[in-house]
Amino acid sequence: MEQTNNRNIKTGRLIADPKTFNKDGKTAIVRFTIIRHIGKTPLFVNCVMSANLGRKNERELPLDKLTKGALVRVSGFDKPNNWTAPDGKKFSQVDLHVLEIEFPAPKAEEPTEEESEAPEQVPAE
Repeated sequence: MEQTNNRNIKTGRLIADPKTFNKDGKTAIVRFTIIRHIGKTPLFVNCVMSANLGRKNERELPLDKLTKGALVRVSGFDKPNNWTAPDGKKFSQVDLHVLEIEFPAPKAEEPTEEESEAPEQVPAE
């Protein structure tokens, strides 16, 4: 995790399509989870992104690009989220409140052994 001035920047792939909520007709909230790997250990990051609908110059939520498997780089701040279930059990998690989202180009795949071998040279006669 990189951190700059209380902002966290994380890169990962979406594990599922995002869930969208329209809170009060004026605010849209999108929740999604990305997965990162630190070595072989998976790290799940719960992300929340919101936009005020109908406001001039308000950012648009890139829902057409937020699909399962998409590579994203998110920047935002961590915020604790606590709640109590109807059965009285308490839960908590830390959400990353996304301020900026980018869709970086995936790195080029490494060539396979067959592709990386030089072609055989035929001796001239």
